[in-house]
Parts: sequence; structure tokens; C-alpha cells
Amino acid sequence: MGRHTISGYHDNGSLIWTWRLTLTVGGAGLLLEGITAALWAVGVRVGATGFPAVLGIFALFLAVQGRIYSAIRLRYERQRLPAVPAFVPSPSGLRPRRRVVRRWSGFAWLMMGLIACVPVVYVANWNAYPKGAQIGAVTGSVLAIATCWLLGPAARFVITREHLHIDTGFRRTSLPRKLLAGFLPDGLNVRAELTDGGHQDFRVDSPLLEAGSSLHRSNVRCRFRTIQAIVRVLGEVPPLDTDYPVVVTRARWGPISLATGAVVATAVVTTLLA
Repeated sequence: MGRHTISGYHDNGSLIWTWRLTLTVGGAGLLLEGITAALWAVGVRVGATGFPAVLGIFALFLAVQGRIYSAIRLRYERQRLPAVPAFVPSPSGLRPRRRVVRRWSGFAWLMMGLIACVPVVYVANWNAYPKGAQIGAVTGSVLAIATCWLLGPAARFVITREHLHIDTGFRRTSLPRKLLAGFLPDGLNVRAELTDGGHQDFRVDSPLLEAGSSLHRSNVRCRFRTIQAIVRVLGEVPPLDTDYPVVVTRARWGPISLATGAVVATAVVTTLLA
């Protein structure tokens, strides 16, 4: 980036919001808001001043949001992910034996909260809607909330003395701790490198965020802090050697049963209301 360049581009092609660019765009937004206020003060109709006001607010929002995005990327994108502690087997019987690190699921929780408002509205106005519509809305909302839970908070990282368990909505992949060599960024995901030459990719945030375009989406802070938390817990839980250090993937029958029950209940209610 040249000395007099107002901005540049991140590795993913998104614009770098330098302080100079942020102040330029933000200043333009403030100028438009000032013009709007002046026109309003001299009695110009509100309808005639609406466009510069909206444009000014958009410029201010863009400048602030862009600067926050760039500041986070510039801080984290070139940092190496924390290193895995050396595997030093400890005697059996030591504690703690199990710790959990949750996957970042803020967007999933937000969606669950918004969806939960639907049955609340119907229940609060129970006599204002047909009973079929009420029951259908409540059942559909429960199914949608269960889906968001499976795509968000259901995922986690469980650290035991023998394994790092990577739990998604329906699967558990168990990585023996003695095989963990380190963590590397892999796009929006993280790759766990193994000492036997293998690897395992996993998400650090909810797949609900993939619903839109992911071209310029960044989760470098989430990625770094998730691995930082996992590495910290790996240091807190004393490792225990395993006789058969192999990677195992199996189903998580609890979440699968929940999903099946939600789908069956929705299908039954829909059939009865048809």
C-alpha cells in the first residue's frame, strides 16, 4: 500500500478501511446530515430533504462498519493460531477430566429468539386467529427453532483426557490428543493437523452464516479465539495416553432423535390440519 494511497484490499478482496478513508466517508455523511438539518431549519419540506439524510446515515454506517471490519482483520488475519501443548501423559485419576468449548453461535441464538416471537404472538392473541393457524404456527416455530439449535448451539468441542471431540449437529469426530500436531486456518474453517499425516477440518461458527454470500465474510477473530479457548483447555485437562490412537466418527443419537421428533410432530400436525 503506497504512502498516499487512501486504502487497499484485504486477502479476500474486501476493501481496507483505513482511518483516512473512514474519516473521508464519515465526514461526507456528517456533511449530508448537516445540510439536511440546515434545510429543515429554514423550513424546507421534509420530503425534499429525505434523500440526503438517508444517504448521510448510510455513509456513516458504512464508514463505522467498514472500519470495525478492517480493524479486526488487520489484527487477527496474520496471527498464527495458538500452538497445541506438548503431549505429556499424566497419571490416571487426575482432574479435571472433561471440559467443553462452545462453537460461536450468536447468529443462531438471534434467529431462535426472533422465531420464538411467532408462537408468543399467537398465544397472546389466542382468540384472534383460527385454531388451525395457531397450532400450525406454534409447531412450525418449534421445528425452526430446533433447526437453528442443531445448526448452532448443538455444536461444541469436548476435551477429555484422551480425545478432542468435535461435535456437530449429528456427528461426533474424536481426535486422540496424542495425534494433535497443531491447528491451521483453512478458509472460514480450521484444519487440525495430525502427527500421522492426516487432518480434520471443522467449523468455528454456525453454518447459518453461509446462507448469504460468503465472498467477503470474515471470521478471523472467531477462528483465533475458538482455537485459543481449545488450546487453553487442552492445557488445563491433563492428557492420558490411549492404546489405539485412531480418529473415530460416529452419530450423535440425542440430536438425531430431537430432529426426528420435531419433523414427525410437524408432519402429524400438518396432516391433521389439512
